[in-house]
Amino acid sequence: MSFYKNLLYNSNQPILFINKPKFFIKENNDVLIPRFKLKDNEIFSDFPINEPQKFDINLILKAIQWGMIIQIEYKGAEDNRQEGHTRTIYPMAIGYSSQNKVLIRGWQLNGWSVSQGTNVDKEWRLFRGDRILSLSFTGSFFRLAPDGYVMRDKSMKKILGLADFNQIRNNQQTLLANDKIDTKERTIINRLNKVVVKNMNFILNIQLPWRDNVLQKSDSKNIRITFAKPVVGNDIPIAILGTLIEKNKIFKLYDDDNNLIGSYKTIKYVENGEQLEELKRLEGNKIEFKLYSFLSSK
Repeated sequence: MSFYKNLLYNSNQPILFINKPKFFIKENNDVLIPRFKLKDNEIFSDFPINEPQKFDINLILKAIQWGMIIQIEYKGAEDNRQEGHTRTIYPMAIGYSSQNKVLIRGWQLNGWSVSQGTNVDKEWRLFRGDRILSLSFTGSFFRLAPDGYVMRDKSMKKILGLADFNQIRNNQQTLLANDKIDTKERTIINRLNKVVVKNMNFILNIQLPWRDNVLQKSDSKNIRITFAKPVVGNDIPIAILGTLIEKNKIFKLYDDDNNLIGSYKTIKYVENGEQLEELKRLEGNKIEFKLYSFLSSK
């Protein structure tokens, strides 16, 4: 019986999914639960969801131990972009090379490859720690070993940590057993007065939604965005990535330091990237929206 089915049979309550996922990562005929929503972030307080961190060996070790899918901004030797490129990976091993460089063996779920000049999906890659500009926890977890995984990585002279899938599954089971995961399905928020967000410092043009790869077209089926306009004034309207808020709902927007940004009214929400591509302009002929990432609501 698969681990996923074991969770269903061993739980006192059925497992529900956050954000009504329509996209699942499949490996070896099993299904991974995408984007857990943590009720209690104490375990991951040093590695919060969607908050870029400086490269740290201990964070990589933690990600390996818990099976955390991470996103890295990586600048390889031949990468001419100062900010590097985004890669989404399963970190599987970390250690030192014969030149004493920190190496991470990862299964690249998706991301740009400079050497191949294109996006590369589901491929084993080796990353140098000193070339990782930042890393962030996506909120998703992996549970199964991708094809080709071996416990011993010959590229590393000294290994600091390896993915042990018995440990990974036990750790994730502990999250469920100790009620650390919000198992209530949240599709459309219709009761709220406060929304907390993180500024992504990007202007989203809905006629060019994939510009600069801030939104990943390869993950378009998993994209959920709410568009809203200020209640008072003519400030630029906003787009909130990662949540759906009922149309015409008025709410107060706060940043992650609890500073009030303003009051907004929902114009529209889209449940996937295909709907986003169909938009030409919104209320008042608006095509540009200040982009935020959803953190919480009350």
